[in-house]
Amino acid sequence: MIVFVAALAVAGTGAFFNDTETSTGNTFTAGALDLTVDSVGHVNGLVCYQGAWASEDAVQWSDANQQLEEVSDIPTANDAYNEANPSNVPQAGDACASTWTLTDLGPTHTFFDFGDLKPGDEGENTISLHVENNDAYACVIIDSMQDDDNGLTEPEEESGDTTGGAGEGELSQELRFFAWTDDGDNIWDEDEEVLFSNTEGPASDVIDGVVYPLFTPDNGVLAGAETQYIGLYWCYGAIDADENTNELSCDGSEVTNLTQSDSLTADFTFYIEQARNNEDFSCDGLEVTQGSDGDLGRVDPFSNGFETDLFGWFDYPGPIAQVTSGTNGVLSATGGSHAVVTDGAFTRWGNYATEFPVGGYTTEVKVYLDMAEADGSDKQFDFSSAISTPANGHRRDFVFSVGTNPGMSNQWAASVSNNSVGDPLAAGHVDITDTGWYTLQSYFHDDGGGSLEVTMNIIDENDVVIGSWD
Repeated sequence: MIVFVAALAVAGTGAFFNDTETSTGNTFTAGALDLTVDSVGHVNGLVCYQGAWASEDAVQWSDANQQLEEVSDIPTANDAYNEANPSNVPQAGDACASTWTLTDLGPTHTFFDFGDLKPGDEGENTISLHVENNDAYACVIIDSMQDDDNGLTEPEEESGDTTGGAGEGELSQELRFFAWTDDGDNIWDEDEEVLFSNTEGPASDVIDGVVYPLFTPDNGVLAGAETQYIGLYWCYGAIDADENTNELSCDGSEVTNLTQSDSLTADFTFYIEQARNNEDFSCDGLEVTQGSDGDLGRVDPFSNGFETDLFGWFDYPGPIAQVTSGTNGVLSATGGSHAVVTDGAFTRWGNYATEFPVGGYTTEVKVYLDMAEADGSDKQFDFSSAISTPANGHRRDFVFSVGTNPGMSNQWAASVSNNSVGDPLAAGHVDITDTGWYTLQSYFHDDGGGSLEVTMNIIDENDVVIGSWD
């Protein structure tokens, strides 16, 4: 058998048909992801054009890539502007550096560089983002805010300012910002998204150690080889963002002397990351550096009894005013002053933090309820404490809803919910029948299992809890 098999093997040896095909130059090349940014700066009716401020009447762009739409007689228009606005700073023709074409950002690229601000000054930057050559997600980090007092002027001291050093300024509370996704014409149009969760706000709220998601899996990508725009409007005073007309205006009438000679700086960092194969991308967790309030993971206790000023509180929409005890027959809860709010007020409780503090934290405000105001008509106010995500995006509201009982006199009612406007007479509400000061208190804490629990109390003048909800 062995010999037979060997014979067969020998007999089968010979030539075979064959062919060879070779694929040469097989290559893997990593894609590129490169962000460039440009800017067009505006202030008080001027636009930064070719290194100098020029009248908006003479220069207009069709988009932020400096595509000129119209250029008229700039010297004549500048002379007319300066004649009409002799005290404005800057003047038409002064040097500027807030406009540049697409580039990688460096230390010379500042969106804002203004001195000698006056209440009512306003400006806007149209910022464009251009990514090569793939779709990306994008975030902007605004941090390293520094608000310096630069000494004290006599008007500052007369207004109650007692500090004059670095990090002790008040400009961040009276310089406000509004941002939106723009189409490149530096005009807030009807269909363009507002970027700040509170529509507009003071620098201390919206540019101090915050991360804003621009393009994410939830709202789409920053498309490769396309340009996207952001409009950033600022006002030294109160911003009116009219959603009916989409007009932005600045009112400096409420600016105080506390901000005289103060200066404010901040850094803007744009971050992009590939979109493909990255469905879990989030801006949460991006690091912000130390802001003017120190360690962003720690917040010092904040309080204001309105004895000297309105520090830490802002019109929303306001006004909020400091008054002396006895105004309109109301004695202050403590001390010699309290605040009166007409349509709404806002506070950050001193700062935002990126870490939840061990043991939790408490927010509370004292409010005066007058039974004589409960006249059978429908009156209501809400008091909301909002908690943020670690990246300082809005997470949830915890709301006291307090109001009269329509049809009944000399009685208020209160309830809680996660929504404003709530219902004071909702299930589980409490009735309030005595005139006086009441503390609305929210205690944010761990429920023992790693979830957030908020205990909400209403406490009367005798420190008796008259209503409590978890």
